[in-house]
Amino acid sequence: MTTAQETIKKLIDSSSKILIAGEPSADEATMLAMLALKNILDASGKNVFLTPAPNENFKTKFVKIFSRPENRGLPQKIKIKIPKSSAIEELKYEEDETFFNILISPKNKIEPTDLIIEKSPHEMDAAFCFFDGEDGWKKINPAVVRPPTEKTIYAQGGDKTVAEKISEVHEILNDSRPIPQDTATLLMASLICETDNFQRPNRNAFGLADAFLTSGADQKTIGEIMLADKKAGSAQILGRALARTTSEEILKTSWTFLTKNDFEKTGVSASKENLLFLLRKVRSNIMPYPSSIICYESGDEVRSLIYHENKNTLASLAMALSAEPESLYFFASGFKNFSEAETRIRQLLKQFF
Repeated sequence: MTTAQETIKKLIDSSSKILIAGEPSADEATMLAMLALKNILDASGKNVFLTPAPNENFKTKFVKIFSRPENRGLPQKIKIKIPKSSAIEELKYEEDETFFNILISPKNKIEPTDLIIEKSPHEMDAAFCFFDGEDGWKKINPAVVRPPTEKTIYAQGGDKTVAEKISEVHEILNDSRPIPQDTATLLMASLICETDNFQRPNRNAFGLADAFLTSGADQKTIGEIMLADKKAGSAQILGRALARTTSEEILKTSWTFLTKNDFEKTGVSASKENLLFLLRKVRSNIMPYPSSIICYESGDEVRSLIYHENKNTLASLAMALSAEPESLYFFASGFKNFSEAETRIRQLLKQFF
């Protein structure tokens, strides 16, 4: 066992309450890997808390492999502050049909307005984070007390897929025992999503897939789920997107433009999930530039989905456009037309190149 693996094992063995945290905008590959990790840690007898919870679209899509009871989200803790200047003679509670009542008997006078009621962060012994840096912690809701650095593992980045990283956690805790079938299925689905059905090169992807299938991953059900995404409308909107995509060598950027008519004719909505799907597909079919922009009409304005593989550049772009980064992308709105959107974004990109 390597030093890094020993560190992970000690972290898990010494922890009772473990947080699994991702971006609010966590993609399907990440969410599937987070659920697989939760299975692994649950099986080790840990109290595991997951944030964010899978959204309804995710549940609907993956219901055949994600049919467990509602996942354990972050608990809330409420703190009632009583001024130290108000000496307490007695503190007790009672219940009635409607309320659980806390009774405070002060030695001196105290007013209800003197009390402060607030949410209190929940303590965690350790954390597995599927995001990078401080910004991810700020987005966790309800807030948690951040575990020490040595008890925090960041699972994003590097040349390994998240499926590979989570399978390694299972191996660390279970030696050579096979991955349970339901967990292997989640990891197989995660691997397929992250590699775009093995179209994106990854040196360990096929070996991992073989291991997951050997552990009983339900390839047939995963195939049915992925096939459901390949509707005629999705193919049509992708065709229109590719037809309206150009690449700009100087700025190392691809530009895609979609009108309201494109969405109406194909029956595909301009939802966040659909636009991220288009972003992945467009990028997998063109020269892989660091930056990709999708400008699209929505209502009476033009909006943009902006991707950049450099997080610092992305953060600067987002700040300039009064937007909030989500992983390696963000959405910007308020443009009057395509020309304004392209001009504004192009000016910003030139500042960073």
